[in-house]
Amino acid sequence: MKDFINDQMTNFNLDQNPWTKKMLINYISIEYQEDADYSNESLMREWWYLYENNLLALLNTAEGLNSYPGKDDEAGNNE
Repeated sequence: MKDFINDQMTNFNLDQNPWTKKMLINYISIEYQEDADYSNESLMREWWYLYENNLLALLNTAEGLNSYPGKDDEAGNNE
């Protein structure tokens, strides 16, 4: 089964999965801050790490942290 998943992910293209890519970027920006690397290779490496360690739920957590009301200003006006 693991070989099947590895074969499938070899053909996985983040540019064709914009939501997954956005969630990975959000996660990496929180996790690594100034040291974040947003290259497709790094995003895929991080996805694999999260997948292999059963931590993909952290992508949803990061999404929630980056989308709370008032993130852009104190009054909550995100315009």
